[in-house]
Amino acid sequence: MDTKRKIFVVVDEVELAETYSDYLIAESYEAIIMHSADGLVESIRSTPPDLVLLDLTQPEKDSLAVCREVRQFSDLPIIIVSEKGEAIDCIRGLDIGADDYICKPVKPHVVVARVKAVLRRSQTDNNPRSKMPLELNKAHYDARWDGEELKLTPVEFRLLNLLAQDPGRVFTRNQIMNVIYEDDRYVSGRSIDSHVKNVRRKLATVSKIENPIRAVHGVGYKLEIDSNKSILNS
Repeated sequence: MDTKRKIFVVVDEVELAETYSDYLIAESYEAIIMHSADGLVESIRSTPPDLVLLDLTQPEKDSLAVCREVRQFSDLPIIIVSEKGEAIDCIRGLDIGADDYICKPVKPHVVVARVKAVLRRSQTDNNPRSKMPLELNKAHYDARWDGEELKLTPVEFRLLNLLAQDPGRVFTRNQIMNVIYEDDRYVSGRSIDSHVKNVRRKLATVSKIENPIRAVHGVGYKLEIDSNKSILNS
């Protein structure tokens, strides 16, 4: 019985795509190479892989654009590999839903190691034996704790979804603002504080966790949930 994990290697540089593929195959993965985003969405919908490795520099559709599109309907693990190594580029990649962001230059065996790490996390997150009280369904903007609806507004949902991507990580007000508002409106820091207050209150009411969203003075906010609490995004 074939138990190989399937990886979509979506890389526009032919030689590099083959290198990644060779290293993945050597580690007993099934690697399917694509040199552009053409047909990727359809392939994910029809025969979803275990992970997508993205390294696209095409101006019409780069890795960030592809990740954003896939995240509209799927939470399958995505790793972006990019020559854009500035902190803001990494933040953008993670904010739109990438599970990892690798900056070039990087050795192929390091990429494979990161693939393994992301797949391990994904397997743990989807372990049915683990109780996952916080469920976030991005397709329907539905947030629940132990099945009880949180009744969040769209802005509040996007705020909680961002914080829940990496519990314990501090997100700045600017990072939060760039994600929760879908237009270019100007909002003050007080607006962010108000949304955080509302989400904190609704989450605390159903979870019984005191102050689940903590402020870090002069920086931003982070989601803190007991170590035995897990989060499920669907």
